[in-house]
Amino acid sequence: MWDKVTPLLTARGHDVVTPRIAVDEPGTWTADGEALAAELREGIAETVLVGHSSGGRWAALVAAKHRPKLVIYVAPANPVARQPDGMPARVRPEIEDVVAYDDQDRDYLPVEGAVSWFYGRIDEETARWAAARLLHDTDRGDFPLAAPPDVPSAYIYGTEDEVFTSEGMEWSARNIFGVEPVAIPTGHTPQLEAPELLVNLLCELADESR
Repeated sequence: MWDKVTPLLTARGHDVVTPRIAVDEPGTWTADGEALAAELREGIAETVLVGHSSGGRWAALVAAKHRPKLVIYVAPANPVARQPDGMPARVRPEIEDVVAYDDQDRDYLPVEGAVSWFYGRIDEETARWAAARLLHDTDRGDFPLAAPPDVPSAYIYGTEDEVFTSEGMEWSARNIFGVEPVAIPTGHTPQLEAPELLVNLLCELADESR
């Protein structure tokens, strides 16, 4: 899903790695995190990790062991084993009308629902391209972190997010991640909807971390 962002970053002189996790296959959070770390190898200490949505959890797992230069969470799922008390509603209730389950009890977004709802803010051609690449999610067991890692971090969220509420994301940023959130006028997938805006912000945050 980073096809629009990668060339913009490489044009600015950044090396970009976009690991793929086969979430439709059996696995565990810990094993996935170790595989990601192995792919980044010795460069992790100078790496800016960007974790989008559930990818925020894998970014947190890598950062917890290998301390990257910076972790930027983009509309992330909370990387904690237990959601704190007092957290406002985070997931929009309408998602239950869109998510389906296959015969292995894996949740997924049917293509038409993904195009009209999840990717409703981007052009239809891109929406169908992205929807066709969504995987069925396999349960990966209990998440192993009690809190996000204590490393330099930033938190970006879209004010028009289709999945998460702004109130829930702002609360999570401050009370779980311990950072002030950065709001942008996009939906859940700014890397598809507004790649230039996202790249500008990623580079700005990376520069500030130096």
